[in-house]
Amino acid sequence: MKKLSHMIPSALQGFFGNPAPQAPELEPLEMPLLRRRAPRDALLRISCPDPTAEEMQRDRHQYRAQWLVRQERWDEMATLLHDADMRREMTPGAMPVAELMAFGARADVILAAEHALYDGKPAIDAPLMAGIEALEHVLADHAESPVIAAIVAQAHMDIGWAWRGTG
Repeated sequence: MKKLSHMIPSALQGFFGNPAPQAPELEPLEMPLLRRRAPRDALLRISCPDPTAEEMQRDRHQYRAQWLVRQERWDEMATLLHDADMRREMTPGAMPVAELMAFGARADVILAAEHALYDGKPAIDAPLMAGIEALEHVLADHAESPVIAAIVAQAHMDIGWAWRGTG
């Protein structure tokens, strides 16, 4: 017969002929434990960007591109976005400025589509396609600009994600 003592709880092993192992004796503590605060200079310091300053910078880049697009200054916006991308410009929180500007440039179209899809399906008279069609016209006017083409493509993807997210 196989020994199954490894499968028997230790509290019951004495009943089966094997003496239960005894816990080692603990020595009493000489002094009570006290909680002490670490000195201020011993604290771990991790430098993090100020979230408020980070948010303000992100908003500034998005709103700048959004404002330029609303003023129909697509060439200027595309140049600024391209320059930020070439310089690999980032916010203190490591967010690419070019990505923020690209979002700002397409934000009106995306947010309008998301609003139209808010209840799951757009209303019959919702101008769901008006924004993306307007971006397609801008792309036709600036066919030589890869920056504007990327913005229009990203807008298509964002609207697809918004539509998919409604179930």
